[in-house]
Amino acid sequence: MQKRITLLIMVIILILITGCMKFDKTKKWNTTSDLITNEKIVSIIEKNDGVEIVALNNKLKTIEIKLSKDTEIIENPKTLKIKKDNIVAISKIGKTFDINEKIVFLKNLTKTDLKITALNFKNENLGIVTKSVNYVDYVNPKYTTYYPNSNQLMTLHFQNVKDLLNIEIEIDYPASSMELQTDLGANGVVFQNELKDKKDNFDVKTEDGKVIIKQIGYSYITELNEPIQLSFKFNDPATETLTISATFLDQNANIYNKKNEFKIKILNMAGDINNDNIVNIYDFIEFANAYGSNESSETYNKKMDIGSAIDENEDNIYETINADGTIDATDFSIFSDNYGLTVNNIKPKVWIKTIPKINTSRKLDFEWNGIDFNNDRVEYDVWFGKPDELTKIGTRMETTKISSSIIMDLYNSEYLNYKTQYRLKIDAIDYRDSTVTYNYDFITVDIPPTSTLLSPFGTNIRLLPKFEFNFDYDDENRITKKFFLEETKSGERTIITLNSTQINLNFFLKPGNEYKWWIETTDEYGTTNKSTESTILTTHSPLIEIKEPAENENNVRIKSLLTWVATDIDNDPMHFDIYLKDDDFDIINEKNHNEQEFETGILEYGKTYYWKITANDDKDASTTTNYSTFTVVNETQLMNIISTKFEIADILDNATPITIYSTDLTDSINDVEKIIKDNETIYIPLKTGDIKIIDITNPLDPDIKTVKIGKELNDLEVYNNNLYLGTENGIYIYSTQESTIISKYTEFYINDIEITNSGSIIIATKENIILGEIKNDSFIEETEISKITHNMQLYGDSLYFTANQEFIEYNLTDESSKIYNIGTLAFGKDFVIENNNAYVVFLLKGIKIINLDTFEEENEIELSDPIKYIEKNGNCLYIPINTPTNYSIKKINLENLTNPIITDIDFSNPKNLLITDWSVN
Repeated sequence: MQKRITLLIMVIILILITGCMKFDKTKKWNTTSDLITNEKIVSIIEKNDGVEIVALNNKLKTIEIKLSKDTEIIENPKTLKIKKDNIVAISKIGKTFDINEKIVFLKNLTKTDLKITALNFKNENLGIVTKSVNYVDYVNPKYTTYYPNSNQLMTLHFQNVKDLLNIEIEIDYPASSMELQTDLGANGVVFQNELKDKKDNFDVKTEDGKVIIKQIGYSYITELNEPIQLSFKFNDPATETLTISATFLDQNANIYNKKNEFKIKILNMAGDINNDNIVNIYDFIEFANAYGSNESSETYNKKMDIGSAIDENEDNIYETINADGTIDATDFSIFSDNYGLTVNNIKPKVWIKTIPKINTSRKLDFEWNGIDFNNDRVEYDVWFGKPDELTKIGTRMETTKISSSIIMDLYNSEYLNYKTQYRLKIDAIDYRDSTVTYNYDFITVDIPPTSTLLSPFGTNIRLLPKFEFNFDYDDENRITKKFFLEETKSGERTIITLNSTQINLNFFLKPGNEYKWWIETTDEYGTTNKSTESTILTTHSPLIEIKEPAENENNVRIKSLLTWVATDIDNDPMHFDIYLKDDDFDIINEKNHNEQEFETGILEYGKTYYWKITANDDKDASTTTNYSTFTVVNETQLMNIISTKFEIADILDNATPITIYSTDLTDSINDVEKIIKDNETIYIPLKTGDIKIIDITNPLDPDIKTVKIGKELNDLEVYNNNLYLGTENGIYIYSTQESTIISKYTEFYINDIEITNSGSIIIATKENIILGEIKNDSFIEETEISKITHNMQLYGDSLYFTANQEFIEYNLTDESSKIYNIGTLAFGKDFVIENNNAYVVFLLKGIKIINLDTFEEENEIELSDPIKYIEKNGNCLYIPINTPTNYSIKKINLENLTNPIITDIDFSNPKNLLITDWSVN
């Protein structure tokens, strides 16, 4: 018979038997003790493996059960809450329990009294239920693997026992294969109650091949978990299944039954090749024959391939080590260890599994394990100390572990020394005087090493630095690391407990301050090691000063340039945050600006603003100025265009005008009448045939550029982002977006152009006024409005123009006309229209006011100076006066049309005016 020769070490003792619950007919119980009402509340049903609690009252919403810590709660679908003192509250969610509804199932009750408090939906007490619950259980046998011909010990521990009187045990296993060990003759066996130290007699019989053990008299087992022990020996593994049945009787004549089945296995000794229960010369001859072979060799015998490695924590006696396919020195080492052994003279085994060989704690916490394969009583002598200074610190009989606190107390030392070699020696001696000595050497932990600081060091350290250090230790979990930061001047200290080797502060250091920092490491024994100290100097804050506008400066330009001067004594790169606000709102909140100036954009006339600057360096330092105040110049009212100059002025009544902006145009303009303003752009035709385009979005700093047209311009209009240019040989269209001429229409000499909102074009030639449209690259003439024209202007649905000595309205909708005879007209811009009134210049020295609804004169204003040009804005007319003795602007306030107020404003050579859309003060 070929058997696998692997080391099988598993000891054969019966497994402790689990879970014997009270077996009795099901009983419902209703308590009468401490009841508040006479109603039934719950039913307690004792079953084979536990206790079931069932609701008997439809008012019941919650029960509170006082349980021991070992009680298991099974099959509970409701809400469960753990309260104080091991009280469990079980509730029905949002409603009460139904009658006969199972609430909970309990196992492993270890309290003799079960107490239940019943509550209704309002948490009012329905009653208190108490009951003594008896049931019994016993744990499994200790082992399920057994060794042949050795004394095997089965221990039964009884749980949840109260008033137990008698026990009857039936072992279903062939009696010829299992031998009970007795000292009372063939018909008796001694059971030892270890806690009570009393003996009970049992009758042992064999019936139908089974072993029946029946107690004679009553049991003294009255405490929980008291063990009884049964010693037996397996002669031959007849079967792999062993069944234990137990019957218990309590003082109330309740009978409990429990039946457990266990799988068992009988092991052979490693090296016992011929299975004669001894490793001897006959086994050696077979082993030597196969030595050096492997699975491909004819002499290979798997029974001799005992193991692939020798583990000092394994006993290597029974077949438990896996084969590796080669019979070599590893297998022979195990064979030689077992040589001479029989199943009845195997030495004890002892080992330690829980102490590391290096960096062992200075306060020991370990267990040592021992086993005797014959189940002999074994004495364990424990020696401890340095290898050459061992001290016997204890003796234990039949125990498997000794606690660290006992060892430390007996060794008479609170802690072992740092970095010291110690030895734990255990002598295991069985009653056959077989002795095994086990030595275990280990080295205790070293004192915590000193941390190495990595960064930061030196000067110009950022205000929110990252501190780093190096700490190399095998078991950092045993070490507490603390970071210390101290301000040198004040001595103020910050201490942080760490779990890494990096520290990111959650606060800023003070700029320009000296600090020192270090690391302290402390082990669990209170020993502290301090690193070197590093001294650092933090970066300095930038210096910053506001320049322009100066504090409380007035008449600041509407588009202002904010400037400041900032320096950093550490020469760190800087960026700036700009804040500008008025009395109501934040206007500018600009971050990360790199230059030391900032353009505000368009501000409001006459308004007061507040601004400040924050200078930030790249080391987290910053400096913020106080708010500085400035006020923008009053609203601009007049733009004065002379032949070679463009000016923006602020007109004040009865005062000299303030020039806000002035620039030379380089080239003289072609005709002051042809200057137009569209939104925030002014278009000025030049005598060179080009156009000067002035963007007055910021009137205090307008953007002026020249567009090369190359044609002498008589007039221009703006429509749909295009300039319509009137020349002596037609209309040119210039795209302001593409900056090029895109089309040309007609061959007429163009004096004037007007464009309606619908896209119709009205052109004034030398001979007539024509209404038409531009379609398909050609001008389509539709209507001749007049044979003669001077000036013309669109207003509403009508075209107004002057011809000969007449002021004429031509309705573009119904083509009707109205005529008012003026007399001698001016030769410049001779009328303006606003607020349904026409202001027409006549005889060069007067103005007629004509109501456009009635087309009748409402008033006439006479002036002493000749008039060539007129502008209106709001309630005021503005007229430039240009004579050899008078360079001024006449301002006519029309609030009272019957008696208008005329003011002379001195201005240098006003040849042409454009009035802004802003109101006049």
